[in-house]
Amino acid sequence: MKKIAPKKTIEIPKIYVCSGCGYEYNPFIGDPEAEIAPGTDFTALPEEWVCPECSEEKANFIKA
Repeated sequence: MKKIAPKKTIEIPKIYVCSGCGYEYNPFIGDPEAEIAPGTDFTALPEEWVCPECSEEKANFIKA
């Protein structure tokens, strides 16, 4: 008998939105201006990181 292989799941990125201007942080893109590499999860960003568009603090982002 053949074993049934489990289906591969696609992980959906966790998008966070700035409450000040609506900027969306996408972990697949990162933040090249702040030298944040693509693939960096929002929770792994440094605490001093701010929104690149309006300088809102990281704590004021909401999960979309």
